[in-house]
Amino acid sequence: MKKVVIGLVVIIGLAVVGLAIFLATFDADRYRPLLISKAEAALGRPVRLERVSLSWHGGVALQLRGLAIYPEAPAQGPPAVEIESASILVRLLPLLRKDVQVSSLVLVRPHLHLVRRANGVIGVRGLAVLPGADPPVGSSASATALPLLISSLVVEQGQVRFTDESLQPPLDVTIQALDVTLNNLSLSRPVGVQARMALFSEDQNLRLSGRFHAPATGRPARIE
Repeated sequence: MKKVVIGLVVIIGLAVVGLAIFLATFDADRYRPLLISKAEAALGRPVRLERVSLSWHGGVALQLRGLAIYPEAPAQGPPAVEIESASILVRLLPLLRKDVQVSSLVLVRPHLHLVRRANGVIGVRGLAVLPGADPPVGSSASATALPLLISSLVVEQGQVRFTDESLQPPLDVTIQALDVTLNNLSLSRPVGVQARMALFSEDQNLRLSGRFHAPATGRPARIE
């Protein structure tokens, strides 16, 4: 029995060492042009991505650095969305079964400009309407809620500018130093929310805690 345990420990140790060597030597950045082309095809907008790498943080972590989405080609002027870095942590055991399960997503210093149009529709300046808005008449969007997507989403030192064009004069507010944690990110169940931010201040002066219910057919979004 003792030999079996020792053998298992050795096998696990070799697997961990092999994984460490793989992560240290694997050049994930060579797939950067492919990721950019796929993102541009999906978004219909120019995309900038400066660096792609793999690391280990309790799981296999894919890190994207210098990510930006531009309103139109060519990619000039300020981007519609800009993120200093995005880390996607994938669970290891499901990955060995070729099942990709995202444990967490961490966004560092994301910047975006939200706009509420005169008709009440909310979107990102220069991009499409945000998910959750009522689909256009005649669209075939499914009314079925999506399952669990990500265990947690963390935003660190974000900046969000919000312009409400439905008001006269339009309201323009910028939230800075935004730290947000969303737990059990899903469209089919309540999402836990913890947030700290700076509003009309350079330092964080507002804290929010509660649950968010995603909109569904016949039911608006709700915050508790």
